Order: sequence, then C-alpha cells, then structure tokens
Amino acid sequence: KQPTENMKRRHENDSGDAPRSVMSKAAKERLRDENIITKLAQEHWPDKDSFFDSSVITNVYNDLLNSGFPQHKISALEFSMFLENYLWGNFNAQASKEHILCMVLMINEKFLEAQDPLRELSSENNITLTTFLETAFSLASHPQDLCFAARTQLIILLIRCFQSIVRTDVENDAMRTFLQPYISLNTWHCLLDEQREEQFAKYPKLAKGWKKLNKRLSKLSSCDRSYNNLIKKRFHTQAREFLYVCRSHVFEFFLKEAMMQKHLFVFNLIDNFRQIIESIDNQSSVDYELIRYCERFLEFLVDLEALLITRRYLNTVISACDIVSVCHLSALYQMENYGHLFRQLVEMLRFYVGFEIDEFSGEPLTDDMMTKRHYTQMHRLQVIAFKLFRDKLEDFAFSHISGIDAREELSNYLDRLSDEELRELCMHLRIAPPSKVDDATLKSSSAAMSRPLIIEALCMRFTRRLSQLDSLNEMPLFPTEKVLWDENIVPTESYSNECLALPKLNLQFLTMFDYLLRNLNLFNMESVYEIRLDFEEHLPRMRPYTNQQGVVCFAGWSRMGLPIQDFAVVQVSAPRVGENHPASVRADMTLNLSLPAHIRQEWENLRHHDVGFLISIHPPMNDPSLVDQGVPFLQQYGIVAIRGCEVEGMLDVDGQVIEERPDIKPKLPRGDNRTFRLILDPNQYQLDLDNPSSESGDIYSSFNVFIRRNPKENNFKAVLETIRDLMNSQCVVPEWLHDTFLGYGDPGAAHYSRLSTQKAQLNFHDTFLDLTHVHETFPEYEVNFEYSSAGESSKPKPPFVVTFPINMPSRKIDSLVPRSVAARATSDLTTREIGMDINKDASVKKEEEIERKHLIVKSLPLENRGPFPVDVPRQNLVRFTPAQVEAIRSGMQPGLTLVVGPPGTGKTDVAVQIIANLYRNEPDQRTLIVTHSNQALNQLFEKLMHLDIEERHLLRLGRGEELLETTKDFSRYGRVDFVLQHRLQLLEEVQLLALSIGYPTDVASTCETCGHFFHQVIEPMWKSYFSSIDSLDISVRANADATATIEAIAQIAQYFPFTEFFKTAPQPLFKGENFDEDWDMAMGCMKHIRHVFETLEEYRPFEQVHRGRDRSKYLLTKEAKIVAMTCTHAALTRRELVKLGFKYDNVIMEEAAQILEVETFIPLMLQNTEDQYNRLKRVVLIGDHHQLPPVIKNMAFKKFSNMEQSLFTRFIRLGVPHVLLDKQGRMRPSLANLFRWNYHGLGDLNHVVKEKAFCIANPGLRFEFQLIDVGSFQGIGESVPSPHFIQNLAEAEYVVAVYMYMRLLGYPSSKITILTTYNGQKALINDVIRARCVSHPLFGPPSKIETVDKYQGSQNDYVLLSLVRTRSVGFLRDVRRLVVAMSRARLGLYVFARASLFKKCKELSPVFTQLLKRPTQLHLYPNEVFGETTRTVTDTTFEPTVVKDMPHMAQSVYNMAITRLQTMNLGSHTPSIPAPPLSTTTEQVDNEEGNVNEEEDSQKGAIESGDEPQAKQAKLTSDASADANSHDKVGGDTLTDVESQGDIKIKAEDSTKAILPDIIQAAKNEQNDVSSKSDLSMSVDEDIPSLAAAEPSVSHQTVLDSPNKVEGSSLPISCEAKSELSPDLTVSSREGNEPSQANDHESTSESPKSINLTVQEINAMRVVDLKEALRLNDITFSSTARKKELRETLLKAKGN
Repeated sequence: KQPTENMKRRHENDSGDAPRSVMSKAAKERLRDENIITKLAQEHWPDKDSFFDSSVITNVYNDLLNSGFPQHKISALEFSMFLENYLWGNFNAQASKEHILCMVLMINEKFLEAQDPLRELSSENNITLTTFLETAFSLASHPQDLCFAARTQLIILLIRCFQSIVRTDVENDAMRTFLQPYISLNTWHCLLDEQREEQFAKYPKLAKGWKKLNKRLSKLSSCDRSYNNLIKKRFHTQAREFLYVCRSHVFEFFLKEAMMQKHLFVFNLIDNFRQIIESIDNQSSVDYELIRYCERFLEFLVDLEALLITRRYLNTVISACDIVSVCHLSALYQMENYGHLFRQLVEMLRFYVGFEIDEFSGEPLTDDMMTKRHYTQMHRLQVIAFKLFRDKLEDFAFSHISGIDAREELSNYLDRLSDEELRELCMHLRIAPPSKVDDATLKSSSAAMSRPLIIEALCMRFTRRLSQLDSLNEMPLFPTEKVLWDENIVPTESYSNECLALPKLNLQFLTMFDYLLRNLNLFNMESVYEIRLDFEEHLPRMRPYTNQQGVVCFAGWSRMGLPIQDFAVVQVSAPRVGENHPASVRADMTLNLSLPAHIRQEWENLRHHDVGFLISIHPPMNDPSLVDQGVPFLQQYGIVAIRGCEVEGMLDVDGQVIEERPDIKPKLPRGDNRTFRLILDPNQYQLDLDNPSSESGDIYSSFNVFIRRNPKENNFKAVLETIRDLMNSQCVVPEWLHDTFLGYGDPGAAHYSRLSTQKAQLNFHDTFLDLTHVHETFPEYEVNFEYSSAGESSKPKPPFVVTFPINMPSRKIDSLVPRSVAARATSDLTTREIGMDINKDASVKKEEEIERKHLIVKSLPLENRGPFPVDVPRQNLVRFTPAQVEAIRSGMQPGLTLVVGPPGTGKTDVAVQIIANLYRNEPDQRTLIVTHSNQALNQLFEKLMHLDIEERHLLRLGRGEELLETTKDFSRYGRVDFVLQHRLQLLEEVQLLALSIGYPTDVASTCETCGHFFHQVIEPMWKSYFSSIDSLDISVRANADATATIEAIAQIAQYFPFTEFFKTAPQPLFKGENFDEDWDMAMGCMKHIRHVFETLEEYRPFEQVHRGRDRSKYLLTKEAKIVAMTCTHAALTRRELVKLGFKYDNVIMEEAAQILEVETFIPLMLQNTEDQYNRLKRVVLIGDHHQLPPVIKNMAFKKFSNMEQSLFTRFIRLGVPHVLLDKQGRMRPSLANLFRWNYHGLGDLNHVVKEKAFCIANPGLRFEFQLIDVGSFQGIGESVPSPHFIQNLAEAEYVVAVYMYMRLLGYPSSKITILTTYNGQKALINDVIRARCVSHPLFGPPSKIETVDKYQGSQNDYVLLSLVRTRSVGFLRDVRRLVVAMSRARLGLYVFARASLFKKCKELSPVFTQLLKRPTQLHLYPNEVFGETTRTVTDTTFEPTVVKDMPHMAQSVYNMAITRLQTMNLGSHTPSIPAPPLSTTTEQVDNEEGNVNEEEDSQKGAIESGDEPQAKQAKLTSDASADANSHDKVGGDTLTDVESQGDIKIKAEDSTKAILPDIIQAAKNEQNDVSSKSDLSMSVDEDIPSLAAAEPSVSHQTVLDSPNKVEGSSLPISCEAKSELSPDLTVSSREGNEPSQANDHESTSESPKSINLTVQEINAMRVVDLKEALRLNDITFSSTARKKELRETLLKAKGN
C-alpha cells in the first residue's frame, strides 16, 4: 500500500492569532453526512418502538453502497443506535437482503469499537440471533449478485463469529452450538474418498466417528418425528410450510441439502475464492474492492488455522484445496504495487497450515518430530517415483534427501515429467482438489489441475521446512532506518478497519512457541512505532543543518538527543561455536554534557540496560528553517543510518565502567565531556559488514547524533531478547498451569479446588481480628472452635487456624465457570460447583438444599518472641470482608488465583496479607512481587514494611526504590549495608550475652565464633535449665500443691541463666504470679536469643564474600524472601537473574489488567527449570479488567491485533475462576453508584455509610456529584489546534473557576484534583491555572492536573473532570475509561461536559442517566465554609444559587476574590487577579464544527488517550474572546455583589482585556512568585503547548546553563532572566520543531522593546514576538497579517 498522508510531518499554523482551522471539502462533506444521519435517526428510530418502514433500510443501504461504504457514515449510523432501535427489533426470517447487510455493517462496526454485539444480542434473543446468522452465512456462501464490498463485510462478520467460539461463558453457548456444524468432522464430506481414508489410517478413531455420522444421517430420512423436529428447528416459516406439503417427494433431498450446506460451508467459500483469484489477470483493471475481499478472505483462513478448535478438521480441508499454491500462482501475488499485503497474508497462511502441532491431540511437534515427518514424506515420494517413473527419476529416488528437498532441485526433477505423469504422481500421493460432486475421484479431480499448480503443490508439500527460529536468532533486535518508516511493516497511527498481515492475540494459542512468536512480532512492531514517534519528536528539535563547509551543525537542542563528539568501536569478540556473528560488539561514545544540572544528571544516570540510538544524518538544507515538509521524514533531515545500542555504563577517569553503587562516588573526568561504553547488536554489525552501503560507506564512523529514550518505555530490547531466549530454551510453564495458559481444557483446572496439592488446614495468622470476624466471614458454614487448654470459658483469640472440608466447593463471589463447562468436567460435581455466591441468604440455600458444611477453627497462643518491645509482632488492623478473606485463602493455596478488585475494594491490602501469610506459613519459599508502575509497587511495599515481616528478607529492585517513603534503603546495595550493620549490632549483643554469663573469651568477632559459642555454651545452659524447670512443672501439676507452685514459680526466675542479659528489658521480667506466664516469658527470652544466633548464621556468607557485587548477588538469590520489582525491570534483568540462579515459588502480581500479556508472562519465567520442572507453586493476579487496559499507541495493533489484551483479561474471558471483591470503602455510596452498575453485587463498607466525613455535604456545593453543562464560549466548543490535541476553552475556564471558588471557601488544594480526557485540555488547564492561581496566595495550584488514563490507581477527595468533546464522544465510548474517571473521587465529583452530546451515547447511558437526573447548572451555597458545614448530603432546606454559565461563574469568583483581598488589607502588596473571561452581548452562532481537523474527524476516537505521545505544540483559539464587545459586563447575577463597593477600583484596561491576554499578563507579572508551588510541576519532556497568544512558558529546567538556549531554539536568554526563575516550579517547554519558537522567559525578561534587533533575531521570532515588537514600537499592522508580512513590516521599520 502506498504511504498515507499521515506519514507527512504535521505542523501547526504559524499565525499567532490561532484562527479556527479551516475545514476541507472532504471534512465538510463528512459533517454534512453525519448531520443527515442524525436527522434521519431522530425521524425514524428515536427509540425501539418507532414505526418500521423497510424502504428506509433499503435507502440507507443503497446510499452506503453507492458511496463505497464510507467509514464515517457507518460510524454515525452505529452511534445513532440504528441496530438496536430499528434493525434488530424488526428482523425476521423474511427480512430483505439490505436489512441483513445493514445489520452486518452495524455489528462489524460495534466490534471495531471494542464492543461484543453478538453477546448482547444473544442475551436478548437467542433464536433471532441464530436466524440472522444462518441467513448471513448463507448469503456469504452464495453471494450471487453481491458486490465485493458487501462480500468483504460478510467475511468480516465470519471472522468475528469464529473468533468468539473460544469463549466459554453462558452467553456464548448459543454461538458455540451454532458454529459447531461448520467446524466438525462433517466438514470432511468435501474430501475425496481416498483422502479421507488416508486420514483415517493415521487416526483410526476418526473412522468410527465418521461411520456414526453417516449412520445418523441415513436414519433421519426414515424417522418421521426426527423429520418434523428438524424442520421446525432448521427452517423458517415459509420453507417449513413448503416442506410439509412436499414431504413425500422432496424430504430426503431437502434434508440432506440443509445438512450439507453447513458441512460444506467453508469449502464453498474456498471454492468461490479460488474462482475469484484465478479470474484476476495482469491485463485487467485493478478492482480495489476485489483485492480487499481477497485479503480479508485470507485473514479468515489464517484465523481458522490459528485456533486449534477450528483447525482440527478444517486444516485438512484447506491443505487439500491447495489454496496456498493457488495464491502463489495468482496474478495478484505477482503485482508489485497492489499485492504486497496479499503476499504477506499468503505467507502467514502457509506458516499456519504447516504449523508444528498435532491437530487432534494438541501436542506440539518438536524439531526432531518434524524432521522425521519430512523424511517419511520424502521417502514415500522417492518410492512412488521409483515405481512409476524409474526411467526419468531413478537418480531422484536414490539421492540423499538433503540434496533433493530444496525447492529449486525438486522443481527441476519434476520438470522431467509430462502433464499426465504429474497427474498420475498426484493420484498416488492423494493430491487433488476436493469436489462437491459425490462420485468425484482422484483421477477426475487431478485432471483439472494445471501443470504449474501441480508442481507448486508438490513443492509446497515436500520442500524442506525452513526453521523460523534460526531466522529469529539472526534477526537484529534494534530497528534500522529502513524498518522504522516502512508502512508495510509497521502501519501508521491511522486505522479504519483495514486488513493487515499481523498476528492476533486470541483467547487461545496453538503452542507456547505460537504464543511467544505472536507476542514477539507484535511487541517488536509496537516498539518500532514508538521509536519512530520519538525520532519524529526529538530530531526536529535539534534543528540540524549543513553549513557552507559541509559540516553538520545544530541550531536547536533536545533534552533526549545530543551531538556525538567521538565514536569508536573498541571490541569485537569472536563468534561462538555454531554462530556466524560476533559474540559481542562494544563501542565508546563521547558526548558533551554542557547542560542544566537536572538534564545533565539524567544523562549521567544512564544505566546498564538503557537503550539508545546512534544516528548518521546529513541534512540537505543549509538553513534549519528550510525543512521540506513535502518529502518523507528520512529525506527531510538526511537520515543515512540508524543503529540501536545498549548502554553498559559511563566510564570513569580511569576508563573503567562505573559500577552502580550508591555508597561509592565515582571519579569522573574533568570538564563536560563524558564517555559511555555501548553494546552494539552483533547481528546488525555482521549484516553491515556483509552488506556495506555504497552510499554511506562505513556507517560506524559517521554517527553524529545520539538519542536516548524514556526509561519507562525503554524495555523493548530486553523483552524481545527474553522472548527469543525462551523460544530457544524449553520454555516450561508449570504443568498445572500449562493448559489454562494456552486456553484449553477446563478453565478451572488451575484453581486450587482442582489440584491434588490443596491444603485442608490454613493458618490465617492475623487475618481475622476476633471471633466475630470469623463468623462474619463464613456465614454459610457451621464454625466449630477447638478451645485451648485454659478451658472452654476462654474466648478464642487470633491467630486462627482453619480446617476446611477438602471436598467443599470453592467459595467465590462472582460467577466462575458456566454450568455447561462444569458438566463436561471429569471431576465430581461437588468439586466442580465453584460458582457459590456467599451473598445468598438462608432461604435461597434452603431452596437449593445445600447442606451447611463444618469448619474447624483453632485458636493458637500468641507467640512470645522475647521481652523487648521490638519482639512484639506487628498485627494486621484491617477487618477483611468475606470476599477478601476468600481471595486471601485462594492466594495461600497452591494454584492460580485471580482477584477482580473494583475501585476502592482493597486490592493492595489483600495482596499484602497474602504475601505476609505465605511468608509465615512457608518460610522456605520465596515470593516475587510484580506491578505495572513504581507507584503501585511502592504502596504495596510500604504496607509490607508495617507487617510482621523481618526487614532483612525484603528487597526492592528497580529505579523506583528511591521513591519509597522511608529513610531505609531497600535496594540491593542498601540491603547489603543493612545486613552488615545489623550483623555488627548482633555481634555486640552476643558479646553482651557472653559478659552477662561471665564467659571470659571474646566470642563475637565473627558469625562463625558466635555459632560455636551458641552450640558449646548457650545451648547446654538452656537445656539444663529447661530440663529442671520442665520436671518441676510436671511435679507441680501432678501434686497441685499451692506451696509447691509458689516455689516453682520462684525457681523459674531464680535459676534463669540469662537474667543479667535481659536487664534492659521492661521489668519485672518474671511477675511471679503464674507459672505458665513466667515459663512462657522464659521461653520467649530463649527464642529471642536463638533468633539472634540464627540471624548471624544467615549473615555468615557476607563475612566470607568481600566484594559488594557478590554480596548483593547472594542477597538476591539466597537471603531475600520477598523480592519486589516492576514488570519492566523483570524484562530488563531476566537474563541476569537466570544466570545468577534466582529462584522463587510464588508470584503476586498487582495491576495485572494493565500489563501487556507478554510482560505478565516474563515474570513467570525468571528462573531456570529443574529437570523439566518449574518450581512455581502459586500465581496470584490482582487487577480489574473493567478499568483501562495496557497502553498501545498504534491503533492498528490495538484494534486489529487485540494487543491491549492482558493475560488477566484473557483468563477472565476464558472463564477461569476468580474472586470479585464486593465491598468498596473509598467513596460515598452515591458516587459509587456511578460505576456500581458495571460490577455485579458491589456494596459499601460501613464506614462510608456512617462516618461523618461521608455524610456531610461538600461545603458551598449543593450536590456531592453533578454534571455541569458547558456551552460554547464565543461560539467555540472543542478546538483541535493539531491532530488529536483537543481542547475546550470554556470547560477549562469553568473548571478553574470552580477550583478557585473552592479555594476561596477554604478547601485545601491538596484535596482537589483536576482531571481531563485529553493532553491538549490538560495543557490548557495547566496554562490557565498557572496564570490565575499558581502565584496567588488565595489559590495556588491543585494537587494534580492529569489525564484520566494516567491517574488510574490514584484518588483524591474532590475531582473536577473535564470531558472536552462537543462534537463526538470519541474514545470515552470505552466504558473502561469512564469507570476510571467516575471512580477517582472520594467525596465530590463534578463533571464538565456537553450534556446534549453524551446523553445520546448508549454505552455511557448508565452513568449519564444518573447525572442528568440532577440539574445541569451548577448549584452553590457561597456562604458556607470548609470545615464548618453541618449540612448533610440529603439536606435540601436552603435555596441554592444557580450559576448560569462559565462567564457567570468566572465573574462571580473574580468578585469574591476581590472582596477577600480587600478584607486582607495587604496594601501595596495586594496581588493582582486576572480579569475573568467575558462573553459577548450579542448571540453568536455555535460554529464549533469549523475547528475540527480533517484527520481527527476521519479517525473518530483514535489516538485520543492521555497516554498517547504528546501531540505537537498547539495554538489555542485565544483571540476569539478579544472582539469589539469584550468590554461588556457579564450578564446575570454574581455570587457577591462587589460592584457596588465604591472603594474597589478596577483598571479600565483590565475590564476590556480578553481572557487569554489576561492570563499571559498575569503569568509574566507573577513568574517569580511560584517557588513554593512545586505541585504543578510537569516533566519537560512532555510536549505541553502554552497559550496561543503567549510564548511557551519555560522553567529553569529548560534553560541551558552554558549556551543559554531553550530546547528547540537557538535564541539567547539573559542571565537576568535565568535568575528570576523559581527553583521549584517546573513547567514544560515547547520542544518545538519550528525555528521561530522561543519561550516564556524571552517574553518575560527579553521581550522585544525596540527594533534594535538583528535580522537573524527577527527571522527567528514567532508571530507573537513580531506582533509584540510592533506594538511596543507603535507600528500598525493588520490583525490578519501572517508571519511573513509581520516580519517584512518589522524589517522595513528597522531600515532593512
């Protein structure tokens, strides 16, 4: 396919006025079409009860057909609920063809929007769905006069249907039943008899099945009852009547015909396709729709082959049809311009047809097995050739197989035979196309085969199989310049339901090799796409050009890229045995780090495993501003070569790689130059040596740019390397998990209730708080307690040990496995019924006659660990719910545990308790903790630190360790230092013990001497004491004499040998009141002493190992019992961990639904197997598949390949048993109702219902949640200054006004978060906050301004949410994103949106129905104060103040602030407040559609997430408010009438200023007052645009210390400007690609005050700079003047 316009680099409008983007003709037509469809929907299908007119459907379909099924029309129809309100309810068996095809289009579109329409329709009416599918399938196999575009839509429907067959949920039972005849053994009816017999000889059981099928079919004609039932079931009304009438004549014919239509369905499709593909020739005109149909059909066949359930029988049919050979010989395959995708799909089909698997057993075939099969086939071919054609093929028959199984040699031998001889050879090999004719034979079928087809088919079957693994091992892991911008390899960001040659992540995979291969390819391509975006972002900021001397220079700079000062390859190791590339290649690279301190530190912190790219560029232009945007990116900047590399480390002054140790400060060379040791890709290095480029010569001597990547997104090389390593090794998944992992067998096979290793007795330790807690947790069981020896009157206390009946059903909160699946299980019913709902009341249980089972609960005495306060165990204080206890129980048992945790249900607490219980119950096992983000990992780790887990057994790996809120260092070297320090403390303690008992020798010099001291001195003393007291205890208990008891108690203290040692403990050590208590204390003291020596024994290896690195390795592999890391770190260090021999038994993974499938798999494989045995015993995945999935930036991979599917989500969809946490404790119940509908049975904890904080209303606000309808401002709603960078000025101002109002009432800023759905809106809100609030003492910045996507996992008390969109809902149709947005607030949620738009969306209706029950105008109580309000949420006594719109709110807040400042009496220090945005007095037309960018409109919702790469710098529609009427006062009442106060004077110019110039002025005046507002800080590498009428704001982080330049610009900045920068406020700069871009500091301290400027400076100025310079010099200019005109005016005034 030809490169699309999306590959062209996009730039914003140069105009500082930022006019509305002009709509193209195509965009206007699309808008017109959407409006027509909207009106049509309102007229004909406003609801499901609308009057039905079939002509409407016919007209709609004909319009779509005539216009080529445009995507925007289909999307508009689907959004208008065309399917739900009109098509579905009026469908029946007599529906027209147009009706059926319209339904097909709508269903396909819903699938594209990540919905599952078949499941929804099945739940409404199974019979109707079956009827529709039968009709659609019949239409697909007999298309008749359908155009290829319609046929393509039918094939897409088939693809979706067959993909759904894997799902095991109840709603999918109808689909599975319907599709069964299409994929069963009956499909072999099309095979020739000889072909079937050949298969039956291989699999004898199939022969028996075939006989049964034929027998059943023959009996149907003689059974009148079966006939009637079949007619009723399989035929529609009219056909049924006809068959009853003609029963005696056509019964057998119609019956068999109906059956055969399903059995031959796939064959008929293949036969039709074969006819189509053979009809194409090179001379005929290209029919694009025909090509798309062919591509889609190949995709359909690939999908059938990629699922074991569909390939089991159909692979034989597809192979017999030789469709791959037919495609190879087709004219389309040979077309250079149009056949590229077709060729890719053919190769994919060829790969899966011959995939290494036994279709009937599901067992993977090893290389040896495949080689043996190949030799057997070749031997058979040689024998037949010798028998039949000895005269021509005798040498062939006696040749060695390796000499004849290459394609060229085999083809040469076959060319010796004539056509008839070739056909005879095919007959003996059973090679012939299947036929519909009943009496077809091998001879008649092979006669139809042409000579080229016969040779191709024979070569396809007998050619030597190429090892894909060998090619993968030779594949470079880093992309090159040829790969990065090849759209045939990596699609662009645009995706509109095209067919692609990409693997798909289905619910099932054929083998582990298939699983790894698909993930390898997809992850590789997604990484390439992300790297491409990085280059297109950072390279233009460096603004390279070639000077007159031919030297490459850089007029700008980028934070992530630097020019290379020197580069040299320093080491090329010899190849390993069996390899043809070097073992390793290393190079040294020198960079000049004359950068600001914080950026310099980033470069110096490049660590091992960090990946960068070496670039050789030779820009064609000699002026950085003369970039030719009309050519591809490679040619724009003259990119010659790109090679990836891995950083090994930075070199010190001695030229050695610096070891990563926090306790040793390396010696760095003087100056700014730093040298890095790089590891190059040996495969790529060898390829470059073997194929030198004639144009560039030695590319390794021409690198002049180095670009690094964000470490958080830079694990691609490690992931690819890990997958390749796993493919080369025998990747052994635990046996109990293998089938579940691949998606086969019983979905609950890995659940603990199915495993023989299930434990009946579990020690829950401190999980339960008291006796009542146990009863609350197990209401459906009879709880029996075993009391302690103190008597039955003593109340049992934790810790508790619970004994479960081993055959009890697995308790579960949500439905687990469908009954149909459970019925097919081999285990007994009691073990399989794991769908028990603990919320069922007693009456329901009585009805089901479920016998209450008994649980035995035993209370264990609390362990006495010693008399010191540090010896007291730390206890859990969380009162876990029954669902949480079930999750904890499941996690403690061996097997697979899935925990679905809705927002606020305590997922982290559950994970922490599971880890703590495993640590105490399984002291010899090691647990690995994995999360997606450092934030989540640190939260979990911090909670672990407060539980009863010894600090020495905790280890935190990765870069986020320094973010832990503790003074302790839990990194590898930090833990080593802790061990060494703790060892010294324990040695001192041992020495004190020796002195206390009068032992004269120094015994505490080493851990070894301490061990001898314990065994030779301490242990004998204790044994003597123990035996004497124990015998005394026996005699006392036997005699029961009071005097003897008192004497015995006294003797415990009298003879205790270590009294002197414990004198520092709380006294008295022995109270002398109770024998058991004192004896328990003596035992506790000895336990303390024993623990000291046991710990020293564990520390003994640290004495024997002296190097810090070796000590850290020992700590990792032996000492640490709980190791925590992110999935990124797991991928980066997998090879190192395996090499070290890292072992673990349990994996606990939180945020599992946010982690890519392959990144979830890698942490399970961080250890080597032992004798083909994986020691992994438990896998606990905790997440929420109803929230946002992993972030995939390329929409093709996301939508086509389903790459966003996590392993957690896949398991849930497969029906794997899971526990649903059913009580939320985060937010008010009313707020939880906004997402409760998406979680079955979600309730509330008591504290959110009863506690005062959740019952008191939010001060100043009428409702605890409200939808505020935001109209257009100055006629503008949403604006799109650059593609996918969407903003809404009205919502931004409204949100900030409400935030300012809350601050004026006393709300702490730390409790308020502002969320939005787009990066563009986030940038806009940041600018408004920075101008109005940051430096003002009344306001300050909020706690966080973030996108919804990035705020997942966080929460705050009050959330202000801006939804931005006013034209289309966009990606908010994804309910998962809406759930995240609705669940971030604890006490108050205020949504700012266009109500009329969002209420139309069906997917969002459960939320917006609730929101729209309340007024959509903001209701306030301005007299209330935060912290003093007593009004309850339900109190409606007082009449609220109603805010009409955004200007009303902004003006009211402005007046309130003025009043507050007046009361503060600050005098001359009174800070200024920017004037509020003003509306016009005349009504303006809402023409927001004019702002829609054409590309954004054509790709609705694509690349809209806050997680997508930052779009280019945006310009806002700022001047829209600066019109002639901007001085008019805002209409309506205000919250405080301050205009009447005569002593308050507002400057005239402030009242006439437009909103955006106000913001700019405030930002300039108050730039240096924001040093304490670090909460607003943003990363500089985020490409955040500033205001349109102002220069982009840049903090001290974006100012170069030495060259005094701003990133992306070459303009100087004065030292005075730098000194004014706040040291704490960090706002992002425009890392722009335009040479005219400056920054806020230039406008703050170096704004052009005269025309005393150089020509170069004027040429480099932005539009706003030019206008400012002209205004300051009183030079008139046109308001519509463009950049060129302004520059010429200023140059003319200067005199040039």
